[in-house]
Amino acid sequence: MAKVKTVLFWVWSCTWGIVMTLIGAVGAFALIIGGKQPLVFHGRVYFEVGRAWGGVSLGAFFFVSSGAALSLKQHEAGHTIQNLIFGPLMPFVVCIPSAFRCVLRDCTFTGKKIVAGVVTALVGAVSLVGAVLGFLYGMTALGVVGLLMALYAGIIALWAFRREIPQYAGGAYVDYDAVWFEGDATRRGKKFSL
Repeated sequence: MAKVKTVLFWVWSCTWGIVMTLIGAVGAFALIIGGKQPLVFHGRVYFEVGRAWGGVSLGAFFFVSSGAALSLKQHEAGHTIQNLIFGPLMPFVVCIPSAFRCVLRDCTFTGKKIVAGVVTALVGAVSLVGAVLGFLYGMTALGVVGLLMALYAGIIALWAFRREIPQYAGGAYVDYDAVWFEGDATRRGKKFSL
């Protein structure tokens, strides 16, 4: 049964979850060329790279720091399951918010506000410029994508300023799994890989 699940995982990852799996495959290929040996964790290909930085999941692949704890591998494996669920929406629903949140966690309280403001404003502004140019020059698809990306930047900014950053007021500790997509990855990874 485990082999069947692994085959289904890879078929699903290479169809519905292909967007992030392709990105992960490029990373895996680069590491293999660089001499890193791929490892396997419950049918997932992963690599141990660097020290004490955590991990990242890219489709069916994940990358963790050397000597990563079982809990970190389970968490990243949980993100591979999320990729099966969200497919082409995975970058927008999980990956970008997760990376954004990871950067914010390392900033001071004031720094969190500055980083969130600058990043979302830049992405929003560039997206709006792309939208305007797209519509002006008859490239409707570019205009629509630009508008959607500007809207997305606004949603991320709203989430960051109304929900995420206020939790850190007064130097409060916020559990890594406190946001739904991280907690969900941990739960799925532990349940799947026990």
